[in-house]
Formats: sequence, C-alpha cells, structure tokens
Amino acid sequence: MKDIMFAMGITFLGVSSAYAIPYDPQVSIADIVEDHGSSVVNIVVRSKAKVLGESSFGFHPLFGMMQRSPRRIPSSKGEGSGVIFDKSGLIITNSHVVDEADDILVVLSDGRKYNAVIKSKEKSQDIAILKIEDSEFKKDLSKDYVAKLGDSSELRVGEWVLAIGSPFSLEKTVTAGIVSAKGRSIHVDEKTQFNNLIQTDASINPGNSGGPLMNLKGEVVAINTAVNRQGQGLGFAIPINLVKRMIHDVNEFGEIKKSWLGVSVSNITQNMMPYLGVDSPNGVVIEKVVENTPAQKAGLLSGDVILSVNGSTVDNVAVLISKIQEIAIGDIAKFKIVRKSKTMFVEATMAEKGQTLSKAIGPSINSFGVKLKELNTSDRNSLKLATNTKGVVIDEVQIKSKAYQLGLRKNDVLIQFNRSKVNSVAQAHELMDKSNKNKLLAIVIRDGYLSYLEYVNQTNS
Repeated sequence: MKDIMFAMGITFLGVSSAYAIPYDPQVSIADIVEDHGSSVVNIVVRSKAKVLGESSFGFHPLFGMMQRSPRRIPSSKGEGSGVIFDKSGLIITNSHVVDEADDILVVLSDGRKYNAVIKSKEKSQDIAILKIEDSEFKKDLSKDYVAKLGDSSELRVGEWVLAIGSPFSLEKTVTAGIVSAKGRSIHVDEKTQFNNLIQTDASINPGNSGGPLMNLKGEVVAINTAVNRQGQGLGFAIPINLVKRMIHDVNEFGEIKKSWLGVSVSNITQNMMPYLGVDSPNGVVIEKVVENTPAQKAGLLSGDVILSVNGSTVDNVAVLISKIQEIAIGDIAKFKIVRKSKTMFVEATMAEKGQTLSKAIGPSINSFGVKLKELNTSDRNSLKLATNTKGVVIDEVQIKSKAYQLGLRKNDVLIQFNRSKVNSVAQAHELMDKSNKNKLLAIVIRDGYLSYLEYVNQTNS
C-alpha cells in the first residue's frame, strides 16, 4: 500500500481554511453541522489477541531440535466514523473499519454508547452496514439522528462539500472543500482497487473513514474512505447512490448482492473511433455479450458503444462497472448507446452477478399460474408501445389458474396489479404472492388498448 491510506485512527478537531466558502446568506456551515451532524457516530472496534498456528518442532544447525512458538497477534483497538440512516439503529461505515473487529462500540453525538454488530458488508466496495444491538437501545431514534441521503449523480465538479468525522471522546470534526473530480480509481494494494470514487480536497483526516461527505443541503452524497499520503488535499469517497443500492439489498435480501449486465467491455482508443462511429474516446465498447443475461435480453450487441447509464456519463470501464452496481437486482437500467454511428436507447433489467436472468427472477411459472418476463425495447417495438411504458409481459398462462381466471393472456402487458404499479418481474411476483386470491384487479395493455380485469370469488364474498 504505497500511495493510499485509509482514514482510520484519531481525528483532530479543526475546520479547513484553505478555501473560503463564497458568502451566501442562505447557507451556513454551522447550521448544516448543527442540523445534520447528529447523524454522525464514532465507531470503536476492538480485536482480541490471536494465536496463529500451533507449537511445532524444527532443527537448528547449532542447537538441534527446538520448539517453535506460535505467532501471536496482540489485541488492538481502532476507530472510525459512521452515519445513521435508519431510526432503528442501522449505520453505514467502511468495511475496513470493522473487518477485524471482535467487538464494536458505537458512540452517538450526544455521548450515548451502544454495542453493534455487522449486518452485512462488501469488502470489494469498502462498505459495511452495522446494526445497534444493545439491551439499552430502544430502536427508535429521533429524526435528528437520521441522515438525509442525497443523489451522488447530481454532484458537479467544483461543488462545495463538507467532510464530518466524530472521533471518540472528541467533538465533531468538520472540514470544507470542493468536489475535485468524479469517477476516480485508486489502487489500495496489489489485489484491491476501488472505482468511480469522488475526489475531494476537503481534508479527510485519520478517523474520518466511514463518515459522511455532505453537500450544502445537508445531504450525504458520499462516504469517506481513503486519503492519498503523497498528495496533500486528496481524499476519496464512495458515491452514496452505490450505498443506497446496498441498503436496498440488505432490506430486500438480508445481504449485499452484486448486479451484472452480462458483457465484456473495453475502453475506446483513438484508433477505434472511426470503426465504432463515435467522435470521442468517451464510453466503452462491448466486446462480448454473454448468453441468457440482461444484456442479451435487452438486445445489446458486440460493437455497441455504451455512452451513459440512467443519464450518467460512462467515461471508462471502471465507471461502467460501478454504475451497474448502483442498480438493484430486478430494476431497469436505461443505456444510451451508439450502434453503427446511430445513437439509440436500450433498457435492461439487472440480474444477480453470475446468474442468468431467468434464475434471478425465480421460477418460470409462479404460484399464481403465470410466467412473466421483463418489458424490453424489442417488446415495445413489436407491441407498438410508447418508449416510457413500464410493466411486465405475460409470457405464459396456465389454464384454470388464478391468472387465467382473472383474464390474463399471453402477450398482455401488465402495468397495474391490485392498484399497485408494476415496474419489474420481481415486484409483480411479490404482489401476486401477497394478494387476496378471492378478489383481484389488473390493468393490462392488450393489442394497443387498456383492458381492466377483475376477478371475485363469489363463494367467498
């Protein structure tokens, strides 16, 4: 680890004076810290002494047979920061803050101390989600202690941000600076690289790891993770949109999962531009599309150039990989691509990494008696639907099933079920599983017209 150092340790009180915030009577850093700083916590981790291996014997050339003592790792203590994002006591921090922890103590801004456990973590993204588990904790924090999560895709280079940390037994540390760059990649060691990070010159001191990077609205837009030891004023933070995706996974699946598109891609060189039909090296080119994946289902092809994902520019492979991870499994992503010099848009539904789309969305025929598939660009064209139409396609219906009794038929586009809008197959499965089978309502698009379907079991009404 030559260049990058994680911001973990003891934080020192202070406000960066390298820059003067432009005067704005509507913006007060003191007010932002006072109103939103209570969501920042200090995290104290303790690791117990460990013994690696057992005693063994070896031959010494002078002293003959000798007993070798096992290697002992002494107990240790470390500190970092975190952000409360749910009143039940859920906290975002860095994975590296708690990786070796045997005990985790969370210290709130008012001095209250609680034990916590790791609910889920993703080391490759340096994110961990903690949960306060303490008999003294009532699991109902006031809104003053819960952070507002912003939208990192809206961050602009040059925008002012605040880094906040809360070291143990010291008051909150606040530093101010600007967003210096977006989409940065850093090598932590030979095996670890973090991509699509936000670079800031707001001072990130030891102890700030896991703490928030806030905009001037008091919204958390990133989670501080590392500093560059060889360059003053270079700090890096994880975009909050990626963190929000991970929070969704923990709520939905109980753990953090990885999304995938199902393509092999490479960066664009100057020599490739004329053949790809693009006038700049920005974007990535698809080299291969894996069979039975979201990419293939969406109609993406080898040679397509991906320019953006959900409106966010894709400058290189590292950015694309991180942008994919911001999209939850089962959610639809809109890709702007260039194919043979023609710009077009393609939508793909994310699957879990390593799985085909069919495996990611569950069984072919659900208990309701229907097989569903995601609505993609090809379906919209063949069914003559508007480009912004959302819903799922009825791919198969079992005779005498509840779906058939309701009136669902092959090639119907289901847009509402029991008064809930349908946006994905996973959501549709959930709505059907939880429905009252004796009274059902659905809205579908059939042959270009809206159809209202209703089923009531008279014997149970």
